[in-house]
Amino acid sequence: MGLKRSFLILGLTLMVCGCSATTMTTTSMGADGARETKTYSKYYSSVDWVIDGKVGLEIWIDHEKKVGPLYSLQRSLGMLGPSDLYARGIVTGYFVNLDESSKNISDFQIVYGRSNQRLVIEGDSELAGRSVMRVLPGSMEISNYGTRIDLKAEFSVDGVAYSIPLTANRLTDKEMNGIRASFPWFQDPYYPFDPPLSQNF
Repeated sequence: MGLKRSFLILGLTLMVCGCSATTMTTTSMGADGARETKTYSKYYSSVDWVIDGKVGLEIWIDHEKKVGPLYSLQRSLGMLGPSDLYARGIVTGYFVNLDESSKNISDFQIVYGRSNQRLVIEGDSELAGRSVMRVLPGSMEISNYGTRIDLKAEFSVDGVAYSIPLTANRLTDKEMNGIRASFPWFQDPYYPFDPPLSQNF
């Protein structure tokens, strides 16, 4: 009797706690008839120069979706509800300053193109010379099965306003391997960093 009760409690606990579904696998047919399978990670990213050769911006979004322990079975039986179409996107920005002088970053916000939702960070931040600074605007609702997110980053650098449209693409497991090496500030003539960049996290 005690063993049955223990299994019942364990099962109920698993159903309440659930788990996380953060990756996605797709299969498509190529022009040559061969099947191609892609496994997407939980990460979206987009990068662009703010000031060419001096200040860069990285936007990273973490895909977060809480699901129950029977999620795979429900999906295979087509028993998932409308809430399965949506997930949370945790947004993080990184400013990279390759210049020797510090920059003042103010009025930073991310505008989500689909809903025009704004994630705003109040106040100013000092981006030291030769440094990387992380900013955490917050989270937003995204598609659970999407592979790109259209955004706009708005902010001021030393009082000059910028509005940069960005498309954050969901990275495959293969793309995640050494992804930062493809960013412009990790290439010649900017990399290897000399002197090294300090981190302001």
